[in-house]
Amino acid sequence: MHLSLNAQTALAKLKFEDAEIAYNNQDYVKATQKLDEAEKLFGKSNPPILHLRILILDKQVQKETDWPSLDKLMTSCLSFLKDYENVEALEEKYRDVYKIYAAVTDKYGSNEEEYKAYLKKQKDKQIAIEESEKNRPAKVYVFRQTGIGGVLSPFGVFLNKTLVCKLNNGNHTVLQLNKGEHQIRIRGFMKNNKFEKVLEKNAGEFPISVEAGKIYFYAIRYNAWNGKFGFELLTEEAGKKSLRETSQANCNL
Repeated sequence: MHLSLNAQTALAKLKFEDAEIAYNNQDYVKATQKLDEAEKLFGKSNPPILHLRILILDKQVQKETDWPSLDKLMTSCLSFLKDYENVEALEEKYRDVYKIYAAVTDKYGSNEEEYKAYLKKQKDKQIAIEESEKNRPAKVYVFRQTGIGGVLSPFGVFLNKTLVCKLNNGNHTVLQLNKGEHQIRIRGFMKNNKFEKVLEKNAGEFPISVEAGKIYFYAIRYNAWNGKFGFELLTEEAGKKSLRETSQANCNL
C-alpha cells in the first residue's frame, strides 16, 4: 500500500511528535528511532528533525562519551550551523546548536587527536588523584577521658619514641600518620622527678597500623590501681562522641 505525499507528511509529523515525547521522557533510543522513521517518510532531514537529533546526541554524549558519538554530534552541529545560518525563523534553534557545539569542542576538542589528548589528560588526572590518595596521611585521634584517675598529671603521647603531645583530662590530639606500622607510647608526667622511674616503668607501648587517608579514634585507658595504661580503638560513633566531649590540646611542647 502506497501513501500519498500528504499522508506521508502527516505521518512523518506524528513520528516527529513521538520523538519529542520520547526525548522529554529521556528515552533517547526510542527518540532516535522515531526521528529516523520521520526522516524516511519526509524523504530528507529538515531543521526540526536535525535540531532534535542534535539535542539527543548531546544528551547521549553527556551520559557516555566516545569518539564516533562526538564526531556525529559535531558533524550534525556544523551542518545545521552552515545550512541555516541566515534563517530568521530558526534563530532560537540556531543558538541552541551553537551553544552545544561550543561546549563540546571546548571540552573535548574539535577533532580526534584533540579528543585523544583530552582522554590522556583525564587519565593523568585520575592517576594523580589515586597517587595522592595512596600518600594521604591517616588521621589518628587520641582522647584522654580518664576521670579522676591521674587527673593532676598530664599524659604524654609519644610517636615512635618522640613526645608529640601532653594531654590533660578532657583533651585530645590528632596525629597525621603515613600508611604503615607505628608505635604509640603513653606515660604520665609529674612536675618533679620524684616518681620518674615509676612513671617510666608504667608507660604503655602500643603498636598500631594505619591505612592511607583513613580516620581512627583511640582512647587512653588508665588503671588507677596499678598505674597501667591501655590504648583502645573506638568505633566511629564512639570516636565522634569523644570528639564532641573533648577539646584539642595545645601540643606546642
